[in-house]
Amino acid sequence: IAQFYNLGGSGNWRCHTYDGTTLNDADSGVSIGTGKGRYRIEYHGVNVDDAAAERVLFFINGALVANMTANMPSVPASPFASPLFVQYNTGGNTGLLDLGPVRFGCNLFVDAF
Repeated sequence: IAQFYNLGGSGNWRCHTYDGTTLNDADSGVSIGTGKGRYRIEYHGVNVDDAAAERVLFFINGALVANMTANMPSVPASPFASPLFVQYNTGGNTGLLDLGPVRFGCNLFVDAF
């Protein structure tokens, strides 16, 4: 997985990568608020990245907040991926997730992972 995560009590958005065995966690430095925001996750394979590194970049409101290179999610060599948007609320209040527009793109000519 690669995800933004609200770790209860931390106050800031967390960035996670997980390879099925080990979770890599980074603090974004951006506080969790009630306003709207723009969140972007970019997967870069070693063969298509300008830095020649497999990595996941996390952006909040256009600013890079994490550049993670450890515990990369396994993605099959396919141009088809399954983006998933989830909000999970364990508290007593109702939580809402307002999405849109959502854009997904990939490089069809190079095996990125």
